[in-house]
Amino acid sequence: MGVDIPDIRCIVHVDRPQMLLNYAQESGRAGQDGRKSEVIVIEDDDGKAWEDDSNQTEEKKGLVQRYIRGKGDMAICRRVMLNGYLDERKNQIRCEEGEELCDICGRGEGSKDEEMEEETVEKRMKEKETVEKRMREEEIVEKRIEEEEIMKGQKEMEQAKEVQHEF
Repeated sequence: MGVDIPDIRCIVHVDRPQMLLNYAQESGRAGQDGRKSEVIVIEDDDGKAWEDDSNQTEEKKGLVQRYIRGKGDMAICRRVMLNGYLDERKNQIRCEEGEELCDICGRGEGSKDEEMEEETVEKRMKEKETVEKRMREEEIVEKRIEEEEIMKGQKEMEQAKEVQHEF
């Protein structure tokens, strides 16, 4: 991607990342200056986008799915998942000493964190609504353009037929 901006605070993925490696590389753009940052994944719950993606193996889909949602009902430390995949580390069970805790390991770490988490959830919901609204607006514009192109094509065909009848 070539992005070398150290003070990026937030990366937003609109839709589920295609591969865990892509996710790691893209989300790693945030917080390069060592300050706290976050990554937000906005996805459609119906999962139909992935059903249509025949280029993805079930294994690759499963990795991203486990990273986002956990394994079964149990959430897994985000770093354990990434380090296991990228570095093939098998002995890590949670964020390590000296690391900023991921959202899974940081649960229940104090009331201040819980207040921040509530604010973050509200902020994420507003951001999600804004992104979804923009996506709907873009879809409307794209449909209008497509309809205009179809109508233009039909007019051109009618004009061509009229020209043929004149000969």
